[in-house]
Amino acid sequence: DALQHVHVRGPPPALTALHAVLAAVGDRTEVILDGGIRRGSDILKAISLGASATASGRALLWGLAAGGEQGVLRATEILREEMDNGLALIGAPDLGSLTRDHVRHRSEVEVSW
Repeated sequence: DALQHVHVRGPPPALTALHAVLAAVGDRTEVILDGGIRRGSDILKAISLGASATASGRALLWGLAAGGEQGVLRATEILREEMDNGLALIGAPDLGSLTRDHVRHRSEVEVSW
């Protein structure tokens, strides 16, 4: 059956597509990454790779579902704490100091056991 051999691909993850988007728009506009943000570290990666900002709707919706308004506030606190921890771990004082050099792809990391 021909359908057995069909491979369905979806769109690339937002973080993966960010480089191409930035290259296409140049400095003509701000780029806000809206998709794939689940943790504070995702925000740090996006900013490091050139996004102007991120939208974190999924994490906030999880907070809303779990605890209403207080859940949203707590989800926001968690994202902030994760960002602060990540900044401290890489030695960056703030979001404005992040650069592409702060991000490594798995293929760039040598692992020796």
